[in-house]
Amino acid sequence: MSKDSSSSSGPARRTSYRRCASSLSDGMGGAPRPVCKFGTNCFRRNPEHTGPTGEAHPADPDYLDACEKAGVEPEFISIRKLFVWCDRNYSGRARREDLIRVWPVLQRLGQDIGALDDAMWETLDDDGNGHINFSEFAEFTTKHKLGLPLGLDDLLGQTNDVCELVCGVYGCQCHGFAARKRRCKYGGECYQKKEDHLLGFCHPGDV
Repeated sequence: MSKDSSSSSGPARRTSYRRCASSLSDGMGGAPRPVCKFGTNCFRRNPEHTGPTGEAHPADPDYLDACEKAGVEPEFISIRKLFVWCDRNYSGRARREDLIRVWPVLQRLGQDIGALDDAMWETLDDDGNGHINFSEFAEFTTKHKLGLPLGLDDLLGQTNDVCELVCGVYGCQCHGFAARKRRCKYGGECYQKKEDHLLGFCHPGDV
């Protein structure tokens, strides 16, 4: 996702997600919901168990909040849930220290994922701005074959503009896909001034 589209749609999307999660978390007068220990293997479908005053399950908007408050390791069912578990402030950005939270999960589910050292972080932080967004995270997890869906379906209905749902993941068939810039390997020494290069790559000093 480009910086412009990310900055314009991100706050509204995060606010909507947080509002939905908070409303369910407060279903019992502010007390956190208990977490169903069976997760996606739960066979109970009665409203008393799955409703706002019942137990939280992996697909519920407040599931990660419930796990956080209960001190329970969540069951991840999508790439987006993994990212939100890092991004507990719903900022749309995750720092290197935030990723430590899910790194063992990534290594367990993915292929050829080593330690989160400087070289690995540079691979993740493709544009070199000191944090990663969902686009960068999703592209990395797709490359390393985590085998989880992106998990963007639940964003439908949280925005009035379908174009805001563009994920920016390379090769994605999202409506109105717009690729984000990649970091030029030559950095400040780059001599290319062609428009297609400047549109596709970021350089030190870019606004």
